[in-house]
Amino acid sequence: MTPVSNQTELLNAVASKETHIQAVSDFTVSKQITVRCSLTLTGCSDECPVSLYKDASFPSAMFHVSEGGSLTLQNIVLDGQKELHSGRDPMNRSLILISGGTLILKHGTVLRNNHSYTEGGGVYFSGIGSLPNNFLMTEDSQISGCSSRLCGGAVMAAVKHPDDKLSILGRALITHNTAAHGAGIYLRSFEKRAGSILTVSDSAAITDNIALGCGGGINFSGFREDAEIPSSLTVSGNVRISGNASAYGGGIYFFGCSEEDQLDIEKDSVLSENSAKENGGGLCLVSQTGASVTVNECSISKNKADGQGGGISLTNRSSKKSVRLALMNSDIKGNRAASCGGGIVFSAGSGEFSFHLTDSRIFENISSSDGGGIAMSSSGSGIVNVSQTSFSRNTAKKSGGGLAFLSESSSKAKNLSLTSAEFIKNQAGSGGGIFLDSKEGAADANLYDCIIEDNTARFGYGGGILSHGFGNIVSLRGTTRLSQNLAKKAGVGISLECGSSLILEEGPNLYDGFFLKDADTHLYLQNTLHPNACIRLENSEYISPNKEGNPIVICAPLSEYFGLQPSDAEKFRMPSHGFNGWEFRLNPDRTFVLLAPVRFRIRYENLLESSNTNPVFYTTDSPDLILNPPEELPGLAFLGWYDDPFGGKQINMIPHGSTEHYTLYARWKPEPVGLKSLPLFRKRFPLSLLSKRKH
Repeated sequence: MTPVSNQTELLNAVASKETHIQAVSDFTVSKQITVRCSLTLTGCSDECPVSLYKDASFPSAMFHVSEGGSLTLQNIVLDGQKELHSGRDPMNRSLILISGGTLILKHGTVLRNNHSYTEGGGVYFSGIGSLPNNFLMTEDSQISGCSSRLCGGAVMAAVKHPDDKLSILGRALITHNTAAHGAGIYLRSFEKRAGSILTVSDSAAITDNIALGCGGGINFSGFREDAEIPSSLTVSGNVRISGNASAYGGGIYFFGCSEEDQLDIEKDSVLSENSAKENGGGLCLVSQTGASVTVNECSISKNKADGQGGGISLTNRSSKKSVRLALMNSDIKGNRAASCGGGIVFSAGSGEFSFHLTDSRIFENISSSDGGGIAMSSSGSGIVNVSQTSFSRNTAKKSGGGLAFLSESSSKAKNLSLTSAEFIKNQAGSGGGIFLDSKEGAADANLYDCIIEDNTARFGYGGGILSHGFGNIVSLRGTTRLSQNLAKKAGVGISLECGSSLILEEGPNLYDGFFLKDADTHLYLQNTLHPNACIRLENSEYISPNKEGNPIVICAPLSEYFGLQPSDAEKFRMPSHGFNGWEFRLNPDRTFVLLAPVRFRIRYENLLESSNTNPVFYTTDSPDLILNPPEELPGLAFLGWYDDPFGGKQINMIPHGSTEHYTLYARWKPEPVGLKSLPLFRKRFPLSLLSKRKH
């Protein structure tokens, strides 16, 4: 080990290719130190690190590692003294420049207080293509208080070699740095054959960095013009990315350049309290030609966006490549967005997409527009799978407290599958739990064994679910239950509008109101309803009584369910008003459940085979029914209709609005047999005959 106490001794030791140099005192550096071999530079001890200061007259990098050289720093502080350097000086550069070499920052190393007019306030990795650059920041090393006018407040890496790699491990800390883009780390490929690779793991932290543009903590990108090699960013372990700020991607900005580009955030990592002036408070992903994102066992919390996606914002700009998001065993909580997607916004664009959400909790997120928990939109085709996940206490000012989905294409299929998902205590203007909207095309939503409970539509329709759009199909299957939801206008449980349809299978319980807004909305049964099923209807412009008493079609069977059962009609519950004297029943060929006036029966007894012209049914809407006598019978006189065969009350009329079945008895009496009237000219008997009879 070679001790040095000033710049001259350090330059001489490096020129002599010493491999292990110990700085024994603080000193100023006014000349660049070039490292072309393996060098370890350490301070005196853990308790007494040594500081090397950039001289006020020296704007360039203090160290330049090149030609395959390697520099390891331990217990060394490099201080750029940016207060002594004008921020407008175009000659200002990084503390360390790497062009074809390796930099390792270990225990006790601090890079601080430096400003670069170009890239890399702390470290600049200038790719050269012929040799790889490698960076390892580990243990408790730090980069703090550095700034770049362009990219990479702490670290800027221009990837040009396939083996370029950057790793931030241990308890490494990147904090309080600033830049136009990537205030903490800026990593981008500038060579088609080279993919960007960055790993942040263990207990590393990237905190309180500020970028004017994209990526407060990290700005990551592969090669942006038809990339051949995929790039990957991995954040794993107890990593903390918090308190960072930018316009896009307060915590992380990820620009996807290849369909195989991969972003993995996993194993107890935390993105918290980051902010974006535009989109993606915690994470902003923009996909130019596809990408894949996996978030596993993480917490994305208390992030804020003045645009979309308080926690996460994903945007797919490709019409040909797919973008994939998988979120598992994670918490998306307490995030806020001034526009859509308090927790997550997923703008899938016209390309294919997939979104898998499993064993996670989406709660207490707030959106000032649509989708308090999650907002999705797509003009392409794709699928959303949500399982074993809860959406609770999320709030949207407009629609979709828990989840909002917008279909923007008439030619592509979108399928939402929700299995064992819970939407509880969410609220929105409309669609307190779930909102489905189709400006063009349709979205199919299948809910299996789900709970939609205690959600609120504060101003409009659909406390539990609101489906708006022609061709939308909502299917409630298994043990799915809607209960205790509230809506200001209508559709306490579920509201269907503008041609949406609902399919019920087996056991759905719609204890809350079910709202069919108009005749273009439909309800279908896939099979016989569970014996305990309950479907409560609400009044609407479609479900309203009519003076003519015309039946209202409530539901029909799907083709595979041949013939409705009387028990199906029994599962429906009457709207709250206007339907006194109406009932649910099947039509004669069992193809519809109808809501129709009750046909009250009138039975006529004791007619003695006399014909009767009175009706045998009436409804509450029937006018006053004046009862006619039956056909006359010889020798009998009709006395009237009575409600009892012996005694009882005579019934001459059934008044309008009556609601009971009648059995009426014709009452007769024999016609009295009197003397027949004599003819006008009577035959006179001779007096002689009369006198003979006396004798």
